[in-house]
Amino acid sequence: MNRLWLVAFAALAPLVLGACRAKSDSSARHDAATIPSATSRANTNARLAAMRSSARVPGAAYALVCHDGVLEAGGDGVRDTSVDAASNTVTADTLFEVASIAKPIVATCVMQLAEAKRLDLDADASIYLPFRLRSPHAPNVVITLRMLLAHVASIVDPEGPLAHEPRTTPLARHLEEVFLGGKHHPRTEAFSAAAPGTAMRYSNVGVSLAALAVERASGEPFSHYAEAHVFVPLRMKHATYEAPPSDAAVPHRGTTPLPRPSHALYPIVDLHASADDLGRFAQAILRGGELDGARILSATSVEEMLRPPFPAVAPDQALGWQLRTFGERATAGHEGEDQGASTAMFLDRTAGAAAIVLTNGDAFTSGEASRSTALGSFLTNLLRTPACPAATR
Repeated sequence: MNRLWLVAFAALAPLVLGACRAKSDSSARHDAATIPSATSRANTNARLAAMRSSARVPGAAYALVCHDGVLEAGGDGVRDTSVDAASNTVTADTLFEVASIAKPIVATCVMQLAEAKRLDLDADASIYLPFRLRSPHAPNVVITLRMLLAHVASIVDPEGPLAHEPRTTPLARHLEEVFLGGKHHPRTEAFSAAAPGTAMRYSNVGVSLAALAVERASGEPFSHYAEAHVFVPLRMKHATYEAPPSDAAVPHRGTTPLPRPSHALYPIVDLHASADDLGRFAQAILRGGELDGARILSATSVEEMLRPPFPAVAPDQALGWQLRTFGERATAGHEGEDQGASTAMFLDRTAGAAAIVLTNGDAFTSGEASRSTALGSFLTNLLRTPACPAATR
């Protein structure tokens, strides 16, 4: 995973200080002063167009929400550079591959089943998997779901063919091949030398194991579970793990369209959603797990999910969520990147605000710092915009 943009984003921290100030009025709705004017929205749209140009991505969409409503949302550019049509324009409703922004969705599903006592975050994760999960370097150390979601399970993402298996390979079969390779004992190369729980190593495979635990505990594919228990209750009307509709944004390398994403580890990367969809998910988390009468998590579970469980070794990592501190302000969220997708969603819970930016270009995977910086700068400026009522948690 490329981290150039996060370095650039962190360098912009001083801009966030003093921004997103929470109002003393904790009323349930915005007053007139909190609703951006037409001029404010025009300025944001102009910044979006400038960001898209600097990041060199064909299309971009954004949403800026408070815990009690949407402040701004919009889009710029095109879904597909190979199509010349008026309907090709990106809007806040356009579906994008959101890539690793899907990891907070996985974490939310795990927390739901933990609430229902069907998963235990601190039990041996092997009991939820079709194979025994142990590091050959530390065979007596139990690996838990909490470790998997916090990236401290010492799991190494594979390189080579296993890293590129398509979704036609079932999740369970792919993961069993990653760890066992047709043998009865674990692959040594699937684990780092550190004992689980003692060091952080970002792992797509680790979070995919947590998604597999959801499948086996619920008795249904992860895609079906997420739709029934997250997307439908929150009215995320476009969000899907299935093949996206033809009008979804097409991933691009530069200006060249790429194939639609297809990964065996689909729960953590192949999610398609709009900026509006993710805005609703962000609102629910800002509100302690509830939106418009639909509760997807208890407030207690939200707090547990967004707290770093291994602060000594992974202070910036919660359960499926990345933690970033800007001065005295803490944000929780996730970036997402894949070939032809560069995305970000971060929540400032103190201010009760969240910003989402989705693009169908390779700004992050390009390795060009200026392209990553453009996206990070736009996101930071979004978080400076609102004056939201203080979040109720």
